[in-house]
Parts: sequence; C-alpha cells; structure tokens
Amino acid sequence: MLVRDVVMTVTPEQARTWLTTRPPAPIMWSRGSANNEKARRLADVMERGEWDNDRGADPVTGLPVEPVMISADHGFILGGHHRTTAVTLLGRPMEVRVLFWSKPAGWDKLTGAERQEKQAPTIICEKCGWWSQFTDLVEDHQNRTHKGD
Repeated sequence: MLVRDVVMTVTPEQARTWLTTRPPAPIMWSRGSANNEKARRLADVMERGEWDNDRGADPVTGLPVEPVMISADHGFILGGHHRTTAVTLLGRPMEVRVLFWSKPAGWDKLTGAERQEKQAPTIICEKCGWWSQFTDLVEDHQNRTHKGD
C-alpha cells in the first residue's frame, strides 16, 4: 500500500544504501542489476538540469521520468534502480520523486478485493499521465505543470 509520495533530495549515499539493501527472503535480489548505459543517460539528463519530476518522459531521450519506489518497511528498492544508480553516477544530491510502499501485517492474507478496498485509488493527470494516490499531489502537479494549458 502506498504510504508516502514525495519529491525529496536523494544523496548519492542514500541512493547507494537503497541499492545495496537486501530485501527479506523470499524476494529474489541481485546487486548491481541496473543497466549502466541507461543509468548514464539518466545521469546526463540530471546533469544538464533537464530532470523534471512532473513530466511523464524526457522529450530528448524518451526515457521515463518515473518515481523511485522504496519499501517503507525494509528500505530496499522496489523500482527505480536506474534512476537511483544515476544519482550515484551524478555524485551530487538530486530532487527525485520517491514513493514509499508498505506491506502491513496480514496484507498477504487479504483477498484482492480487500486489498483494493484498503488502498487509495490511483488518480491520473488526464493531460500527461502523471499519477498519484493522493489527490492533493495530482492537483499540485496540474497547477505546476499545466497552469496555462
């Protein structure tokens, strides 16, 4: 379940910690699984100052500007290995959208319908596909990004 959706300053040290935190068994894990070429391209976008957490994809590279997803319970990466690796390659802090997910006790025993009932619905920006499960964040995004549209 999504517990926090935030744009935060991710330092190379924090990125390394997330990249090297092993998830609890039985989740399969392999260190250094990110494709370095893709991570370098993302680091180049960040270096040029073209990274935009409100955009669906970078218009030059076509690479997605998606959030990093972290397990709030254990501190490992659920998604975003390339973006996190890019921050380590960049070597300086970077503002990145991070989603923190939690798996509350008993979550696995719930039926799909029960899980869906507990989880907030996803709200999608109709203009660009940017999404969140927090209405105020989608409204803030629309005000920042599509104010004059």
